[in-house]
Amino acid sequence: MVFCAPLGAQTLLVRHATVLDLPAPSIALDLRADLGETATAALGAGIVLVFQAQWELPDGRTLTQPLTLSYSPLLDQYALQLGSRPPQRFDLRNALLAALENANLSWPDAEPCASVCAGRLRVVLDRSRLPAPLRLNAVAARGWQLDSAWTTVDK
Repeated sequence: MVFCAPLGAQTLLVRHATVLDLPAPSIALDLRADLGETATAALGAGIVLVFQAQWELPDGRTLTQPLTLSYSPLLDQYALQLGSRPPQRFDLRNALLAALENANLSWPDAEPCASVCAGRLRVVLDRSRLPAPLRLNAVAARGWQLDSAWTTVDK
């Protein structure tokens, strides 16, 4: 099966990112995620999609966290795993995307911010985590170009 479908409405946009008042660096995301035809078809075929949340803090640190979307055709169930937390399971793809769009991300092993946790954040599809046969196609095909661009994090 080849995933080169024409591009549909494809969007990955951080609408808002707010620092949460927790001991470890943490963010509440307000994300818009429309995967488009190519990534949606791949997910529906059981291909795991890994996005990376990259948070550049004012103190120069960069925190990253994988946001993993998967689908099990055998179980007819979707899953979202944020970092190393246990996966959340969903019966519908729309429920999976809604959970991704409203995720709370935390880095419990990271040092707390010395002053204010702010900076900038982006979410990007990690094309290097796609299966080997898809990686070359993913470099050039627009259907795999999912990147929110950098957004300012509110304190």
